[in-house]
Amino acid sequence: MKRSQQGVAVLTAIFVMALASIAAASLAYRQNIAFHRTEALKHSEQAWWVARGVADWATTLLEKDREQGEVDHLGEFWATPVDYLPVDNGVVTGGMVDLQGRFNLNNLASTDPIYSEIFQRLILGLSLESGSPTPDPEQLVAAIQDWIDPDVEPRFPGGAEDGIYLSKTPPYRAANRPFASVSELRLVDGVTPALYAALEPLVTALPEETTININTAPPALLLALSANPSPGDIAAFVENRAEQPAESLDPITNDALLGPAVDRQGLSVSSRYFLVHGEATIGRGRVRLYSLIFRSAQGQARVVYQSRDTF
Repeated sequence: MKRSQQGVAVLTAIFVMALASIAAASLAYRQNIAFHRTEALKHSEQAWWVARGVADWATTLLEKDREQGEVDHLGEFWATPVDYLPVDNGVVTGGMVDLQGRFNLNNLASTDPIYSEIFQRLILGLSLESGSPTPDPEQLVAAIQDWIDPDVEPRFPGGAEDGIYLSKTPPYRAANRPFASVSELRLVDGVTPALYAALEPLVTALPEETTININTAPPALLLALSANPSPGDIAAFVENRAEQPAESLDPITNDALLGPAVDRQGLSVSSRYFLVHGEATIGRGRVRLYSLIFRSAQGQARVVYQSRDTF
């Protein structure tokens, strides 16, 4: 009997010691998790402020750039990406894009037909994935204009209002307001994934009607500016413009490039809207921040909008 009681006592002691060890290990684990969680939060907050600093730096840079002249081109310092910039306990990368080197989707709300003509030619010049359906440019423009305009009456031909979108799965309605983001284009009737992938780097969504900067627009957009462009001469212009940017519209609206019939009103050699993207990695924290910057005619720059991870 005594041996039995002694055995129970030993087992009880072992059990208590095991519980104590488990409790100690659990406490150490929770403390370790809490430490790393606190450290991660601290690093994330630091990364956020560093990424914000990239936008602040960009506004200052754009103001200084305007002091040097009104012409904006890809040979300027603002167009140079930051591939690797070491900071305390981390690194920063980033860059700036002239959004007026892209086609502004909200220009399609204008009564001036020049924008719809440019956009239709842009669509016709796209290289889509093999097997992708060929879009109808006129119908697609009508669908986009219906997405933007405030009424609910579909345009003809090719328009699309609530009657089309409510029949989709899941159902939704037309925005009936200007695009807030290029990503909305995926919701417009007739826009396939392949078409969106081809258009996304060529278009933007800005809060007002904007010109296209010929010094920063890609070749595909320059070719769409006229019904009779000269591909060879435009290719040469693009190759040389970083070192010899156009200081007026004359180099690209003469007979050799786009022709005298091109509407100069929608073009420019300067820009007001820029997209800044900055990514800060501090320890365990990483923040990618996108900032839309507007620069006034007087040269004052300010952040209009910011978003994390996507724009």
